Amino acid sequence: MRVCFMVLLLFCWYGTIQAAEKIDFGTEIWPIFEARCVKCHQAPYKTARGRTKRPKAGLRLDTASHIRKGSKEGPVVIPGKPDESSLYGLLTLPADDLDIMPQEGDPLTKEQITLIRTWIEQGADFGQWSGEPTDDLTGAALLDQLAKDVPPPSEETLATLTEMGALIERIAPDRHLLCVDLSRSANPIEDEQLAKLSLLTQHVTSLDLAHTAISEAGLKQIAALGKLMCLHLGATRVGDAGLVHLKELAHLSFLNLYSTGVTDAGLEHLKQIKTLKTIVLWRTKVTEKGVNALKVVLPELEVVRDRELAMQFDNRWCSLIAKTAPEQKSGESKAATKMSHVCVTYDAAAKNEIKSKQE
Repeated sequence: MRVCFMVLLLFCWYGTIQAAEKIDFGTEIWPIFEARCVKCHQAPYKTARGRTKRPKAGLRLDTASHIRKGSKEGPVVIPGKPDESSLYGLLTLPADDLDIMPQEGDPLTKEQITLIRTWIEQGADFGQWSGEPTDDLTGAALLDQLAKDVPPPSEETLATLTEMGALIERIAPDRHLLCVDLSRSANPIEDEQLAKLSLLTQHVTSLDLAHTAISEAGLKQIAALGKLMCLHLGATRVGDAGLVHLKELAHLSFLNLYSTGVTDAGLEHLKQIKTLKTIVLWRTKVTEKGVNALKVVLPELEVVRDRELAMQFDNRWCSLIAKTAPEQKSGESKAATKMSHVCVTYDAAAKNEIKSKQE
C-alpha cells in the first residue's frame, strides 16, 4: 500500500511539472507588452510638434536586447527570480499606487501577471523572438515569414464564412494566408458576423469590409488578426474612435478609409503603426494639416486623396492584394510588370501617378 501511495505521489508530481509548459515569449508575453507597455517604453520618436519622445525611465520593452538591458536603474528582469525583478514588482502594485505599470488603463489581469511571472521563473527566455525591425522583409519574403507554420483553415470554417457571404481567396496556392472580402455579401455584415473571423486569426492577411454595417466597436475584433496587412473600411460608419483598435496590428501596411467620418483626430491613433505604407483618405474630413502631421511620424507614407486613384484601389482590391510580383519577361516594359508594394500590388505607372498627384 505504501509503495502504491509513493508511486501515486510521484505521478502527481510529474504531472504538475509537465503542466507548467514552457512559455513562448513571442506568442504569449510579447502581445501583452505590445498592447499595454510599448506605448511608453519604445524607441525615441518625433511627435507631431517635432519633439522627441523618449522611453520612460530609459526602459525599452520593444526588443529582447533592451529588455535584458533594463532601465536607467539597471536590469528589470532577473531570470529565474520574479520576486527580485522590478518589472514584475511594478506590475503587482496596488491599483492606486502611482508607480504601478501600466500607468494608463486598467492593471494587467491576474492571468497576464501569472504568465509573466512564470516566464521569468523559467529563465526569461525569448526564444526566436528578437523584436528587431524587419523592414527589409517585403513582398514574397514577408509573406513567407507570415505563412510559416500556419496550418490550413478547416473546411468547416471556410464553409461558415462562405455561407455568411464572404469571398475567400488564398494569396498563393502554396500558402494558407487568406484574402477575405465581405463587402459584396447579400446579407448585412454587422459586428455579430464579424466575430466569426476569430476562427481565422492566423490566416487573414487582407480584409475588405467596405459598405458593411460594422460599428467602431466592431473594430476591436479585428485587432486579433495578427497577420493582417491590408484593411478596407471604405463607406462604413467607422470614425476616429474606432481607429484606436488598429494600433495592435503589427503588419498593417495598407488602410482604405474613403467615405468615412475620420478626421485629423483619428490619424493620431495611426502614428504608432510604423508598418503603414499607404492610406486612402478620399471623402474624409482629414485636412492637409492632419496629413502633414501624420507624415512627420511616417515620412514614407503614401496618402491617396484623389477620387480616381481611390476608386482604382477600390476596384482592384482583392484580386491584386498580397500577390508576389511575377518575373519580368523579356521585352516587357517595367510599367507592365506588377510590383509588390508590401501587400497592395499595382504597376509602376500607377505608383508614379500617385506620387505625381500628390506633388
